Amino acid sequence: AKYGNVGDAFLLSWKICDGSVDGFTNFADEASAEQRAAANDSILCQATNGSTRTPKRQITPSQMADAAITAFIKCQIDLDNENLDGCLTCYATYDAILRRFGPGFKIQMGFGMHVGWAIEGAIGSDLKIDATYLSPHVEMSDRLEASSKIFKAKLNLSHWLVNLATPGIQHHIRPIAKIRCEGVPVPITVFTFDVTNNDRDFGIATAIVEERSKRQQLVDWQTPDFERIRRDLHPRFLSTFRAAYEEFTLGSWHNAKDSLRRSLEMKDRDGPAAYLLSFIEDHSDIPPVDWNGAHFLDNF
Repeated sequence: AKYGNVGDAFLLSWKICDGSVDGFTNFADEASAEQRAAANDSILCQATNGSTRTPKRQITPSQMADAAITAFIKCQIDLDNENLDGCLTCYATYDAILRRFGPGFKIQMGFGMHVGWAIEGAIGSDLKIDATYLSPHVEMSDRLEASSKIFKAKLNLSHWLVNLATPGIQHHIRPIAKIRCEGVPVPITVFTFDVTNNDRDFGIATAIVEERSKRQQLVDWQTPDFERIRRDLHPRFLSTFRAAYEEFTLGSWHNAKDSLRRSLEMKDRDGPAAYLLSFIEDHSDIPPVDWNGAHFLDNF
């Protein structure tokens, strides 16, 4: 469901059955592999046709998570292509836009994704009614979207959502920060998915059929589609950055700096690498005495 706009942001929600998934509902939940398996064995969500509301198929919570993440990856790719040679190119030539933003303007979006409980209701008038979702988890998705301006990463995923997705996603993503913030009792690990090639064919429905359900396969992280959209990424970038991130969280900041600099050589102007490197330098290369891998992020 879509819930209007809140300033310059829009909220999209994917409802998982009754809205409760053990292990993935509250901030204190572990979100373990065992809990994911139990959820997929016990919960099947009835997907519907958005226009006719007719039943289409039943999917597991992990399949829904995979599909939601893939949908936002496709949104990111399609937006960039429309800026390049599609319906959004006109904005770069408007006099008012040029005066305000200068040449080379592009419409950009950041995406924040999370999983958790929410209160569902309706708000509006006799003329217009919107679905409304209220909870600290809705606020968390908003915070993650806003963090795209901090980390300079377009897609930001919470570790709860990543752990709900099928394990194949781990091959493609990277952790970029482990943070603490007000209102959340545990550290949040933020992940991102790098897209370096805006393949116009990404996300086109496949003819692959699942053996169990006899239905069209939703998402398979092993398909070439996900490799094609990272085609221009240096082959050692992800492993180098992951090593840098681990060194950073362990407090081995001198080694982390070297790895982060190598990461920036492989991917110029990488936002997460620049953010971690700046954080280390702001602390004179010395971790705080009580360092446990997570840091408090102001204004998150």
